[in-house]
Amino acid sequence: MGQALEIFQTPATENEMVGVINQIEENLLWIDFSGEILKGNQTVVIKTGYSQSELSSMRIFDFCSGFNRSTWLLHINGLHKWKKVSFKCSFISKLGKVLPLSIKMVLATYNNKQCVCIIAKDYEKVSIESFNMKRIAYEYDKLSYRLSHDLRSPISTMLGLVNLMGKNASDDQKKCLRLIGKTLDKQEQLMTDIHNLSSIHTSTLENEEIIFKNLIDEIINDISENLETSTNYSFQYNLSKPFYSDSHLICKLLKCIINNASNYSSIDDQQSEVNIIVETNNMGVNLDISDNGFGIDPAIHHQLYEMFFRGTAYSKGSGLGLYVAKIIIDKLNGSIDFTTNSTGTTFKLFIPTSL
Repeated sequence: MGQALEIFQTPATENEMVGVINQIEENLLWIDFSGEILKGNQTVVIKTGYSQSELSSMRIFDFCSGFNRSTWLLHINGLHKWKKVSFKCSFISKLGKVLPLSIKMVLATYNNKQCVCIIAKDYEKVSIESFNMKRIAYEYDKLSYRLSHDLRSPISTMLGLVNLMGKNASDDQKKCLRLIGKTLDKQEQLMTDIHNLSSIHTSTLENEEIIFKNLIDEIINDISENLETSTNYSFQYNLSKPFYSDSHLICKLLKCIINNASNYSSIDDQQSEVNIIVETNNMGVNLDISDNGFGIDPAIHHQLYEMFFRGTAYSKGSGLGLYVAKIIIDKLNGSIDFTTNSTGTTFKLFIPTSL
């Protein structure tokens, strides 16, 4: 359905469409807002058995099972509100055959007038594609888990050996061992990030009260051990309502954002500063996490949440931190945004409460 949706989500004239519509496997129908069919592509003609002239004299609810004028108007209202509507129904062919379909409705233009374009795909094909996507996701998660688990063990062993060798090493040898240790630490963090990513996809959401003061203190104590420079943290808590969510995911999310702010909070010899504001209400929690760094280049804003993306030459992490944060936010049905300038960046998070 992707090819058709890409072409018809953006309004276009009939002349612009005519060269491609009959090459698309999906059923395409242009319909006015009252439900009158304006045109169908060749796939609709073949599948339903109706000619173009017959289609042009019909309404969508004349051959769409379970569809009537009221249902159509509800979908039209939803389309104007959300720009895209999806549902399942069946076309009834001229010979009475039932054709189960998965439908997407988008706004389009026909003869310079705004109308609706229906993109209908065989439901059986959609189900097969959905099953294949779930299988691929399962295999990806299993592979990610095994790789991260199997590779972490030898890295931990090598780190232990480096520490052991350092006890009787010369100064030059200790310098080399420290470099080796830093490299191994980065690889271990990468394996941890990949493991976290796999567990996020497969985990079932739990529900418990989140005590933000305790949680954030634990996170800062944990990440401070690996920071190359000291960071001053300031806090503002307005916890007027209790907040409930998955504590493991909330911990991973905040660790990603706070660690990111801590790593990019200093400019030259300036003291690193990170400010954390937590405010709960009846809907959920708002968190603002600010640093006093050099800001984010506008040219890379659209790439910020991509996997393995590193924004600057100063990047020290795996490039997975903000990607993992975005995955968690999506799983918790929350939102993440940021404001940035030359004096720092603020990430703004909202997470709905589970109760």
